Amino acid sequence: MLTGDALRVSEGQLTLNGVAHGVEVRVSFGEEKRLDVMGHFADLGAQGSAVLERLLSDALAEPRFGISFSEGSFSLTGQSARVFCHDSTALVAEGQ
Repeated sequence: MLTGDALRVSEGQLTLNGVAHGVEVRVSFGEEKRLDVMGHFADLGAQGSAVLERLLSDALAEPRFGISFSEGSFSLTGQSARVFCHDSTALVAEGQ
């Protein structure tokens, strides 16, 4: 949904390694440049975890990313994933 100076994607799906995961994104591009991301991941497995890691590391490595979105938040949950070479379950990560 596009309203004023913001774009919101609700009840979206991101498919990684053939498995659909729920995502919501809000991008503000007016006075307040902001990115808010929520992701609810099922079992990622080793391959899905590697794909997600590559997606995130590419965005974070880009120096213009922080300039474009100086404010924002994230909330990520996952049933299971491979994190820092360890199999993990009941994952929660949040930040601003």
